Amino acid sequence: MERTFYGIGQHDSESMNNLVLLSSKKMDAIKWQTYCNKFGLGLYNQLEYLNAITKENWEALIWADYEFCLPIYLKKKWGIFSYVSMPPFCQQFYTNHIPDNIWDAMIAYLAKSNIAIDLRHSNISRHCSQIKTNYLLDKGDQSFNSIFSNYSSRLQRNLSKSDQPIVEIGNISIASAFLRTIPLFKELVLQKYQLEFDAIARLENFQVLIARDRSSNQTVGALGYLVCRDTAYIIFPYQSEIGKKQNAMSGLIDHIIRDSSIKKIDFEGSSIDSIAQYYAQFGAEPIPYSSYKYRIWNW
Repeated sequence: MERTFYGIGQHDSESMNNLVLLSSKKMDAIKWQTYCNKFGLGLYNQLEYLNAITKENWEALIWADYEFCLPIYLKKKWGIFSYVSMPPFCQQFYTNHIPDNIWDAMIAYLAKSNIAIDLRHSNISRHCSQIKTNYLLDKGDQSFNSIFSNYSSRLQRNLSKSDQPIVEIGNISIASAFLRTIPLFKELVLQKYQLEFDAIARLENFQVLIARDRSSNQTVGALGYLVCRDTAYIIFPYQSEIGKKQNAMSGLIDHIIRDSSIKKIDFEGSSIDSIAQYYAQFGAEPIPYSSYKYRIWNW
């Protein structure tokens, strides 16, 4: 008997038959990168980044000969039942370019063999249980002075203070040593994702900035980010209590915005209003994306 998947869109059998699920170890890296280049896909769909955040343990639904691909991170419930989840440090997958019939077939394929789907993706018009918000600053052809004029007046004042920490390109070992002193970083990252953090820090496109207090010369903030297709993705923004008082993070972000080689800054968004408002004061615009959840039963 064929199962019915409530909330799953219609799909045609031809699209379903053209789908195959491949593990990352069987992936054709050249074809995957060619696919990402063709559609200009960002960081979260990149093979090297996926390998880093999953410890090379991810899969992908591939239609035809890498014409359309969807990264898949599978986990086990009670060590038995398979379900689809999002990898750590991965906000969403870019899916706007995938045709409706193929996308519907992909979701139906996943529902057929997994007890649940937790998937965040960029197309809010399809399979969307909840709309979330990312914040993106697109510099376009604006000069820095023009961008700075769009900062909030409070942010402009804070960045103009004479005791603003010194921002410089950081050494990963120095930044890592500082981050390990921050309780929030230890709680959210080190206790759960030590190996993933180390793998991200080793990526060629990973960069880090540090902020130093002018009087004591001690590190008061660090910002780790990755650059992909002229976009800086802010991944690890942390500051000490002293850094908070001195607005160290504002100076670190401002430094990235001043970099002429970077055209967009992806803040990764936030469901916490105060953090969202903080990103918005740089002139970042809210960009909606989809959080899709499907369950066979509640657990």
